[in-house]
Amino acid sequence: MTGSAPSTGGEVAAEPIELTRLAATYLDQSQMLGDALRGAAMATPARADFGTVPAAALLHEASDAVAEQAEHAVGRLVEVLDGDADRLYHLAFAYHEANLDAAAQPPLRGGPVP
Repeated sequence: MTGSAPSTGGEVAAEPIELTRLAATYLDQSQMLGDALRGAAMATPARADFGTVPAAALLHEASDAVAEQAEHAVGRLVEVLDGDADRLYHLAFAYHEANLDAAAQPPLRGGPVP
């Protein structure tokens, strides 16, 4: 996936090792987001942190609602990254198997076929 790829006659080609590296990057980013999400959940202000003025209860409710929506959005992003990483690993395996199958094919006799 890096550098110039040889012409494959209209076929799609990818290097399994590069796909695996990309999948690992997705997993790393997913882990970092999950860690940040857990850290942010622990840092959510308590009711008492908003003071005792009448609007404090409303502000606390709004803060909780925003935190809940952000947690849901980031949680979904973590799920998407995990799913994409899984699909990239499957794709890398499929390309690896295809490369092994192609290498096991006996060479054609008589030169290239037009």
